[in-house]
Amino acid sequence: MAIDQKFAGYVTIANEIKADAKQAITDLHALNIKTMMLSGDKQSVVNKDGSITYHPDEQGNTIPDFSHRN
Repeated sequence: MAIDQKFAGYVTIANEIKADAKQAITDLHALNIKTMMLSGDKQSVVNKDGSITYHPDEQGNTIPDFSHRN
């Protein structure tokens, strides 16, 4: 953010993990369904979120590739 064209600070926004996310992932793993967390967030954010949901496979900094679209 800027005030009078000078840096004044920044704002961060975070999504909250749904309360039932951990259980949903646990249930999928119990069915031998492999899961992976993909996010456009920074890797450090993804690491934190993955540890909350016990996600062993996580990848941050992902950006969709829409170059194949017209």
